[in-house]
Parts: sequence; structure tokens; C-alpha cells
Amino acid sequence: MNSMDALQGITYNNTIFTQQGGTSSSQGTQKLKEDLAILLMQERGRFYPDPEFGCELYKYMFEPITEGLAKRMRTEIADTISRYYPQLNLINIDITSYDNSIEIKIQYSYTDSGRAEDELSLSLFNEVNQ
Repeated sequence: MNSMDALQGITYNNTIFTQQGGTSSSQGTQKLKEDLAILLMQERGRFYPDPEFGCELYKYMFEPITEGLAKRMRTEIADTISRYYPQLNLINIDITSYDNSIEIKIQYSYTDSGRAEDELSLSLFNEVNQ
């Protein structure tokens, strides 16, 4: 069994909708990134089969990003990932605030040895009309 076979935190169909209107299948590290993005971008309580599924990142969109708030966001992300993917080793969670968005970069490893590292980047946009 390779290290990717052991990562079975979320088991959904690996077919996703593309921006072009079709569907696409993914597997391996790409599937893991997609699953993590879905987990973190989904508002907790919106997924009926599992009311704990999701993350509360959107509640921070309209708050000024202080070091204290960034620390709460890192904790929220780490707790959410560890609940669904205990096999992942989080290395770093970097949060950067811009005028109308928050950039989140998550570095993690997914093997027992910690050698297979990857990174996921997410952007939360504040879509207030200016």
C-alpha cells in the first residue's frame, strides 16, 4: 500500500465539475488537494450527512487580520484537517491578508517519514462592491 492509499479521510466521488462545464476525475495528490479545499471552503453545518464537516473560515472575511485572528484561523484549519485527515502532518499554515482577500497556504506531508511534502493554496475573497 502506498502512502496515498492510506489517506482516506473523506470518501467522495473523484469526479468534479470543471469551469468549462464538464467533469473531470482526479486521483492521488491532486485528489487530496481537491478534498482538502472542499473541506476547508465548506461552511460547517451545511453538509447534512455530517454536520461537523467543513470549516469556519468565512466568518473571518470581514475582520481585520491581526496576529490573534490569524492564530485562531490556523487553529481552526489544523483542527479541521486533523479531524478528517489524521494521517497528514501539518508543517506550516501561512495566512496573508490583502485589501479584498485572504491567502492561505498550507504545507503538509503525507507519509510516515514526512518526506512527501505538498502545499495547498486557498484564497478567500471579500466581494464587497466598492
